[in-house]
Amino acid sequence: QAASPARQPSSKRHGRREQQWEVLAPSVTVHRRPSSGAAVVDAKPKGTVLAGRPQAGGKWIRLRQEPGYVRVRNGAGKHPKTFVRRSRVVFKKLTKGGCAAAGLTPILDSSTCEAAALWLGLADAEARLSARADAPEGCYVEEGGLFLAASGRGASAGAARSPLCSKYPEMPKARDEAKVVGAFLTGGGGSPDIPRRRPALRAQGQARSRARARAQARAQTRAQARESSSASPSATASLSVSASSSAGASS
Repeated sequence: QAASPARQPSSKRHGRREQQWEVLAPSVTVHRRPSSGAAVVDAKPKGTVLAGRPQAGGKWIRLRQEPGYVRVRNGAGKHPKTFVRRSRVVFKKLTKGGCAAAGLTPILDSSTCEAAALWLGLADAEARLSARADAPEGCYVEEGGLFLAASGRGASAGAARSPLCSKYPEMPKARDEAKVVGAFLTGGGGSPDIPRRRPALRAQGQARSRARARAQARAQTRAQARESSSASPSATASLSVSASSSAGASS
């Protein structure tokens, strides 16, 4: 199945490039203003891709597709809770076949559909609901317009119809663990602090393993001592009975 070459995000508004963000939390709320106390106007489920620009020192993003703000992370320090991160999802516009046949994933929500259109640099980035049963599954472009099929049966691309599909990058190799974790936390190019901490983390894990082994050994020793102490009175009683029997026999 042929697909148009993947391009870097080229969506611009008033000369400024819009960034793509992926929802990591089970869901995130959209607020009217960049404040947790502001009114909630919408919610986005996990996996949704949003287009927007950082606000309030990078703590919030201002959505491109709709009015509202989404918080990037909550808290500070070593373990902040991350709600959204810079997206690594790749979008493709098919010219033949469908998403599943091309090994890609159909786009089933309007926010990600519009983000895909922006990512691909399409002229129309406002998704309209389509009730056509012969439409492709999910998001597609037809005659220049952007549509989201409510009950599409996965029709293939045609002369004037092109499904938009998504693809997540392959999982990185183990040696790229530090870069991946850093990108997850920062939404950028990795964290130099993670490689430095790896030997310390390994030493902490080994110390915990040794402590568990010592605790298990002490517990086993106590159990054996209890068994020995419970067995001693029985043995003493048996010796006393034997001694009494022997004395009776002698008399």
